[in-house]
Parts: sequence; C-alpha cells; structure tokens
Amino acid sequence: MFPPRISTKKLPKNPEKFFTHYDRVKPKPHTTEAIFWALDKIFQADVHIEGSAPQQIKEHLQSKSDSGRTGQLIIVSNHSSRIDPCANASMGKQILEPAVRTNLSIMAFSGVYNLLPWYARPIRPMWRRGLDGAGAFPIWRAREGQGTESEQRKTVNRLAEQLNVDRYNSGMHVLMYGEGQTNKADRKIVHAFQPGLGRLLQHIDHSIPTAIWPIGHYHDPSASVNRGWHVVVGDLIAPDWSSEEAPVQQVADVIQPRVQHLVDLAVHFAEAA
Repeated sequence: MFPPRISTKKLPKNPEKFFTHYDRVKPKPHTTEAIFWALDKIFQADVHIEGSAPQQIKEHLQSKSDSGRTGQLIIVSNHSSRIDPCANASMGKQILEPAVRTNLSIMAFSGVYNLLPWYARPIRPMWRRGLDGAGAFPIWRAREGQGTESEQRKTVNRLAEQLNVDRYNSGMHVLMYGEGQTNKADRKIVHAFQPGLGRLLQHIDHSIPTAIWPIGHYHDPSASVNRGWHVVVGDLIAPDWSSEEAPVQQVADVIQPRVQHLVDLAVHFAEAA
C-alpha cells in the first residue's frame, strides 16, 4: 500500500481518510527487524539495566487475562532529539523480544517523514514506506491559539491518539515520548509530560494485561551523532486504574519522575565513560 504524502507544515486535507491508511497498515516483521538491526549497528547505544526489567518483560508478555489477552507494553521515553527513535531501536535490538519489536506502534513527528535532503526526494516514498513498515505514523506538533489551524491540528492529533488506542487494543505495543516534542533547552531535564499518555491509559481496554516500561536516555554532546548514546531501562510500572483521573495523576506523580531518574542515571554513565 503506497504511503500518503506528508508535509511538516501542512495538515492532511481529509484527516479521516488519511488515518484510514494507517488503520489498515500493519508493521512488517522483516522490515522492522532489518531497521532495528541496522540502527543498532549504526548507533550502538550503551544499554544499562536498573532492576530486573528484561525478566519482568518476559514474564509480563507471557501473562494472560481471564479473557485470554496476553501482556502488552507501553514504552515511555524522554525526547531529547529527532533521532531518539534510533537510540531506542538500538536498545530494542539488544534487549527487546522480537514479538515486541515487530509489533510496535510509534507516534512520529511529521518532520521525520521528510528528514531526507532535497536531492533524495525520489526515494522519499520508500523512506515513508519503511516507516510505515516499522509501525510508525505521523503526528503534528500542537500550536497554541484559537484559530482555524489550531482547531484543525487538534482534530488531526485527536485522530492520531485514537489510532494509537485502536492499535493497542488490537494487540500492538506502543512507544510514546511523554514530553510530546523534543527538549532542546536542557536534555538533562525531562519536561512536563503532555496529556497524550494519560489519555491513552484512560481509553485503552483495561482488560488487557498492561505494563508501563520507563526508559531514559542521554547523548554525550562531545560525541558524534551516532555514538555516545546511553539508555537506561527501569522496572515495569503497573497502571493505576482506580479512578477515571488516576492514570493522568500517575503520569505526573510516578511515570515522569521515574523517567527523570533514569535520565539522571544515563547522564551519569555518559559523564563517567
């Protein structure tokens, strides 16, 4: 299926039709594994494990609910640059089960779809098809204001969030960057998480055995862009569904501080290297 053209600045003219494409597209295991393998070879992130995350993940994926659903993951990371997914992919190749790597839904900033320079325009459709095959789909950065464009962006991003919920409910795992956009001011500090993660936790099927997996990463600014990445993975967190607003509160009180702690550790490892 041929991927639609994606503009960083212009929103889809028909958002419902646009996201119908991504509702039909599913990750392709061979494409995903090839991408994870290549990114691990290129970036070679140093992965540090706090606690017993790999064993916890293995046990969680094998768990089953009364309805027969197996365990799924919501992977939550900080967002320091546009190439964060590359470092996360390197980490994923090293410690993630293939069942997760090849069945992952990733919200990607629309600019990622146009990263290739102007002279590589002829292969942009192949690049977009590769992103589709890896489980990615685009989201547009929110803008403040009450104008028509602001309302259109809200509509588009609401549809993107619903697609993420639908994908999770259909059996896919999810990778989210809680801050919602890259943090260019101070990569050692995790900014306040946007509402998207809380809304995802509120609206997914609560009968699915769900675990939140926090990750923190940091890139040594003195190293080249594909070296000096340190990724720290933490223990799984059980979602709080005790009330309708509990997931939102958990994001602020538990998940964001936990990601900040892991980023602090990543900074320590980078400075000690």
